[in-house]
Amino acid sequence: MLRGMMMDRPLLVSSLIEYAALYHGDTEVVSRTVEGGIHRYGWADAERRAKRLAKALQKLGVKLGDRVATTSPRPTPRAARAIASRRLSSATSANVRCTSTPSS
Repeated sequence: MLRGMMMDRPLLVSSLIEYAALYHGDTEVVSRTVEGGIHRYGWADAERRAKRLAKALQKLGVKLGDRVATTSPRPTPRAARAIASRRLSSATSANVRCTSTPSS
């Protein structure tokens, strides 16, 4: 008999990353760096990084509903920051790119 629910837990980004780490841990996540190179790591490593960062954010006092803004010239850590902020439920991540402009 159906109980009217399709899933036994909420569909969260963190749940998707946990699933990918568990069943596809060695599958590569590939991104291009600002410098033009290629950076590769697995889903298991991505989950590990996100968990570490989420714990660090909690220790700094980030809590449910807080906004987290980050800045970095490299896109690879941005993925870990975004996943980590989502592990804290409704905390969000914004990416601010800083570029230098030549002085006149």
